[in-house]
Amino acid sequence: MTLRVHPSIAIRWLMPRLPDFYRDHPHVRVDLDTAWSRRPDFELEGIDGMIEYGAGPWPSLVEDRLWEEHLAPVCRPGLVDDLASRGDFDGLVLLHMDRTHGTWERWAAQAKMSLAGARHLVFDTLDLAVTAAQQGQGIALADLALVGAAMRGGLLMQAHPAQLDAGMGYSLIAPRTSDSHQGFCQLREWLKQQAEMTRRELVAI
Repeated sequence: MTLRVHPSIAIRWLMPRLPDFYRDHPHVRVDLDTAWSRRPDFELEGIDGMIEYGAGPWPSLVEDRLWEEHLAPVCRPGLVDDLASRGDFDGLVLLHMDRTHGTWERWAAQAKMSLAGARHLVFDTLDLAVTAAQQGQGIALADLALVGAAMRGGLLMQAHPAQLDAGMGYSLIAPRTSDSHQGFCQLREWLKQQAEMTRRELVAI
């Protein structure tokens, strides 16, 4: 079967977990398609499902909500001593995917901080921004669900306790005929279990 997914989701969340799925379902094969910028014609393109980003709903498709996006600044340990005690980002580099800086501005307004004096580096995927943060190039505004493993592994730290609920999230969507595909049904249930584990981990952060 083929699952369409954003490359950042694939790299940061799905691929590290897939070996566990294959262990329990050795006869099910999951091919990943990362043409994430558009929703597929499922039947025509041979795509069985997609992990979609947005608010939904998706009419005529079966949706399983996986998790809501919660954004927080993350960086390599030691890059910033105490971001919460600062009033601005003067001299710091902010890493993100938003050329308008709107998401960082929303976070800063919630955290009562100023972006004055900050420099910005923009990437076309979240994974690139997070990788740059791991390398010490700056502070990334990242979905905590996607950087949890890096934080637990000591590669990243949350630089400020404030989190932004972006009003968006990730859902598994598929045509209604997907219920007749046993392998996809097994994958769907497994993804829902993994998402539940992710949500519990976020509460603990």
